[in-house]
Amino acid sequence: MRLQGKQSEQGFTLVEIMVATTITSVIVLAGMSALTMTGKAVRANEQTSDAQQNARMAMEMITHDIKMAGFGPQIDPSKNPPPVGNCGIGGTPVPILPGDNNPTVGVADTGPDQISLLVPLTFYGAPAVPAWQTTAPIIVTGTPPFSTLNSISINAAILPAMTAAGLGPNSFISLGGIFATQVQGAAAPMLLPVPDPAPRQIPTGTQVFILQCITYQVIPQLAGGAPGADLFGICGGNAPCLVRGIANAVVNDGFGRTLPNCNVVASPCLPIVNGIEDIQFAYACDGCLLPAAGLSEPDGRIDDVSLNLIFDQPDYISNRIWNNPPMIPSAIKMVQVSIVARQQSVDSGLGEGNSQAGPGTLSTTFLTVDDHLHAGGVFVAGDAGAQVPPYATVRRRVVTRTVETRNARPWS
Repeated sequence: MRLQGKQSEQGFTLVEIMVATTITSVIVLAGMSALTMTGKAVRANEQTSDAQQNARMAMEMITHDIKMAGFGPQIDPSKNPPPVGNCGIGGTPVPILPGDNNPTVGVADTGPDQISLLVPLTFYGAPAVPAWQTTAPIIVTGTPPFSTLNSISINAAILPAMTAAGLGPNSFISLGGIFATQVQGAAAPMLLPVPDPAPRQIPTGTQVFILQCITYQVIPQLAGGAPGADLFGICGGNAPCLVRGIANAVVNDGFGRTLPNCNVVASPCLPIVNGIEDIQFAYACDGCLLPAAGLSEPDGRIDDVSLNLIFDQPDYISNRIWNNPPMIPSAIKMVQVSIVARQQSVDSGLGEGNSQAGPGTLSTTFLTVDDHLHAGGVFVAGDAGAQVPPYATVRRRVVTRTVETRNARPWS
């Protein structure tokens, strides 16, 4: 009986335990690996999606302002008011002020472009809130070219909001996009000189727009600095970023241009989209090239820069100063915008946290956009060869769009 009891007491041998442990470990490790890979994929997808969304958000804002650029200037430049803010070349107002990073023909950019645009600001009103509109007909008197308009009637209740938005003596307004003029007295009614050509009468309810020179500029991350750092802290620790604002400071860029500059202490420009590290602009124009014999410009058609009798990509011009006739901003009729957005933080999952800075070298900081060249644009022929570590180790998205400058047409 005792022997039979011992035979019924069974268990696992050491070999069986070791085999079971090995199998269990393999299953657990496989599960952890799958979980880690899934987590990395989710984070990568989120980073990519955020970069794509940021690029699209920046594109929507820039293209909206490009469409509105101009808005009611006079056709005859000699009768225009002075430039609005820094949207001018010397004493000549312009609807679009290009700022190529390197306006040297045949030399590629090594960083982002910028652009300044003359855009309107208005308020259409909400229930029980008066809109920015005239309250009486506007009659223009006098004989051209000395027609005058002593004042326009507006609701005094809208003046505080208009003043807060920038209205004041010597500011500029547009009446319904019909013509622009400079304010002499910012009170109700406002005192305005009216240059010609201008209509003789403008009806009640005409929308009043305040004209502003808005600059879009990329604030770069400090090379070799901590992630998110920029020189003046404009991006709030999220450099690079895209900023927008009325840039009162200017910089002489060494190419014969004076451009608005947001990258200054106490910048008047505000960060609007994080993760934007590069913007490139190219322009299609009408009349910016010298016409062939027997032809005149502008002729209502985009200039055939490539001389192939069709409108195609080579007809977009970049790396130009746009300061000297006939290549002046008022000739620009279409703008091609390319935006590069990147992920905003390093991957921080298991086994991550570093980006490759070179063969066998890891870095915990992002590298800046200057680490790749623009061969005729963003990510076109020539750039692909540069997309090797370290540049390719950070996820980026590129968005490109072409915009017609519909409100800048009266300038030429």
